[in-house]
Amino acid sequence: MKNPIGGIINFSAMLLEDDMTTKDQKAIIKDIEQSAYSVLNMVNLSLDLYRMEQGTYEFNPCKIDVVQILNRIIKEKKSELDTRISPCSLWPTARWLRGMMHLKHSATNCLLFDVQ
Repeated sequence: MKNPIGGIINFSAMLLEDDMTTKDQKAIIKDIEQSAYSVLNMVNLSLDLYRMEQGTYEFNPCKIDVVQILNRIIKEKKSELDTRISPCSLWPTARWLRGMMHLKHSATNCLLFDVQ
């Protein structure tokens, strides 16, 4: 499963380096590349879950860029958020407020988490 995904990633990288590719095309190709990386990450996470179930998983902590991750989530969900939050709604709903509180607590926990 990883080989076809790797092909998409490599082909995207080649197209991004091509001088004939326009700026608009590069933006679309970059989105395709990011999506392929996301799918590859899901495959790797599934493999990690399998290893955890089998008792063979080895934990290797690494540094992450939380700001980059949050920016990617916002970019991926922007159109969905734009349709849910209209300029006409002056007061946020209780469900929206609850969601924002969960997001705040989750982000805070991620930032403060310390692996011993």
